[in-house]
Amino acid sequence: MADALYTEDGVLAQMLIAIGQGMGPIRVSHDAAIRLSVINRGTICDDMLSSWGDLGTHVLEKSRAIGRKIASDLGSSGETVVSPELAERSCYEVMGRTRSKWCGREGDGG
Repeated sequence: MADALYTEDGVLAQMLIAIGQGMGPIRVSHDAAIRLSVINRGTICDDMLSSWGDLGTHVLEKSRAIGRKIASDLGSSGETVVSPELAERSCYEVMGRTRSKWCGREGDGG
């Protein structure tokens, strides 16, 4: 019954916070933040919400891995601000390597 308390916006907020934890103290453009929000919202479904109590830790660790990848790619690029393109590329690369039901690409049932 407690699992019914999880909402799409609440889970998305947790995922975005975890991405930020993985990135650390780097600058993210507004457009990159929006892109990450859209991509991650696309992975949230009713099954995820109803199972969040059991799955949340797994999904949030994948979100932190996305943040670490973004930070690594930013350092390699020589840029100082995360762009939407870098955020998307890094995000999908991690999602592609972590082919779980909850971390798939937007639109492929993940």
